[in-house]
Amino acid sequence: PETFAPASCLAFLYKCIVVGASVGTVAYRILERPGPEFYLAFFTNWGVASCLLYSVCSTFNTIFSARTPQPEERAGCRIRITWVLFELAAHFSLLASVLYWPLVYEPDEDGYDYLPIAEHGGLLIFVLIDGMIVDRIPLRWMHFFGIVWPLEMLFVVWSYVHSLTDIGNPQTSDNDPETNDDLIYPELDWQND
Repeated sequence: PETFAPASCLAFLYKCIVVGASVGTVAYRILERPGPEFYLAFFTNWGVASCLLYSVCSTFNTIFSARTPQPEERAGCRIRITWVLFELAAHFSLLASVLYWPLVYEPDEDGYDYLPIAEHGGLLIFVLIDGMIVDRIPLRWMHFFGIVWPLEMLFVVWSYVHSLTDIGNPQTSDNDPETNDDLIYPELDWQND
């Protein structure tokens, strides 16, 4: 309980705030942009979705911490899932934040609205505080190579397949054949230099 499921009222309150921020960010993104079925096409949304899943699991662990005795030799299934989700949320959100601000963000178009800040740093800070300070979840290199890295490679494969097909991007597509706005990110144009 000291590591993955602190049972204090302050920890529970903080976890509820993180869940609320995550749910609000996902709902705002889906309602703001057309094509919610295209939500997981963007790497940023992988980070936001993993933050949401982690925060829900983390809150669930705190609520039911006394009801689930853990074996001494290895963590139970729910704890392992929370651990993996923390690693995914922290890594995906950090990578999305580091890449978004210098490569994608345009101050004239995007401004300083809630959504870019929450998706590219805000939720990351909430999740890191929850995982590293409140829950004290240890980070392991084997999780990166066994779980995080293969999923990142899956996104690279998805972006390659997307750029070679006519799937398009419902959030930026138009009928102008001169522009290549059907890509997920212009920086991931696999057909041109």
